[in-house]
Amino acid sequence: MNKVLYIKANAKTEGESRTFMISDSFVQEYKRQNQDDEIITLDLYKEGIGFLPVGQLNELHSPKPGEGKDHPILKYAFQFLEADKYIFAEPLWNLGVPAVLKAYIDYICVTGITFHYTKDGPEGLCTGKKAINITTRGGKYSDGPFKELEMGINT
Repeated sequence: MNKVLYIKANAKTEGESRTFMISDSFVQEYKRQNQDDEIITLDLYKEGIGFLPVGQLNELHSPKPGEGKDHPILKYAFQFLEADKYIFAEPLWNLGVPAVLKAYIDYICVTGITFHYTKDGPEGLCTGKKAINITTRGGKYSDGPFKELEMGINT
């Protein structure tokens, strides 16, 4: 049995989000084909993910012994580490991902939980896991004057 973390980052509701229409359909088919897997849905807007609180950045660089899964910031890194697979679902807005997704990434990049430093530099601790990113966008960016602004596949 795998633990799949389904990370949703869109302020639109289920019925109006093209991203969620596609990603929810993907998740339903995944469940059908992988009935023993556990899907954990984390909707970043419903969760209320905000920017890192002032004065708490050090908690991400040096968690204190004993701080764990119930810590308001570190709990996301522990949840991410414990997952076997990831499904990210977000639109591209203003040529980038919603800020809430970047804020979430700040929450999960924690020294000693999801990565550590070696003599050769940082090294991830979430290795050998699979991820899929489902994203949508409006407008036409595949050719013409906006082609150079396409940030979904050119980054």
